[in-house]
Amino acid sequence: VILDIWLQGSEIDGLGILEIIKKRYPLMPVIIISGHGTIETAVNAIKMGAYDYIEKPFNNDKLVILLKRACEVTKLKRENIDLKSKVIDKTELVGGCSVTLKYKMEIEKAASSSSRIMIHGKVGSGKELAARLIHKQSKRVNNPFIIFSPTCMTTEKINQELFGESEKQENNNKRPTILEFANNGTLYIDEVSNIPIPIQVKLLKFLKDQT
Repeated sequence: VILDIWLQGSEIDGLGILEIIKKRYPLMPVIIISGHGTIETAVNAIKMGAYDYIEKPFNNDKLVILLKRACEVTKLKRENIDLKSKVIDKTELVGGCSVTLKYKMEIEKAASSSSRIMIHGKVGSGKELAARLIHKQSKRVNNPFIIFSPTCMTTEKINQELFGESEKQENNNKRPTILEFANNGTLYIDEVSNIPIPIQVKLLKFLKDQT
């Protein structure tokens, strides 16, 4: 869906229509068209679930590239959901002791939050399982659960996976980033301490601003 924020003669604006679309068709990719002075509104639209925005006047080639990337991301999301429906569910926490019950309560509390979550624990203690349980019980359950493991990656590769291809790549050859794949879903970063500090700072800024 290509949606203009300001719709002449309409009873509701683009954001109102976006809200309806995301409620009825949560996986439908929406690209917002914004004019000068509406960038802040466009950013809010992304927070509401729009894939991206493009500012007027725009280049047709840029819009086509944006459409292709949006369709590719949506296709991967649908494939991810389809795959999950065919796989035996192993994200169950079994047990009824006080420790397990307390753990389940913490999972439920985290799942109801839209905040960023830090999971602590030694290797093999079940951090990924906790992340999957949080995702499963959250409103994001029908969207992708993406695992990103930066271990053994170069700094350039980590930056490329999170924020996009290097400047050497042609624009029309760029593929969606990990952050785009996980849009409206859950991104689990395994061993975030392995990410170089400069990229951690960049990632933190992204998480705060969501842009």
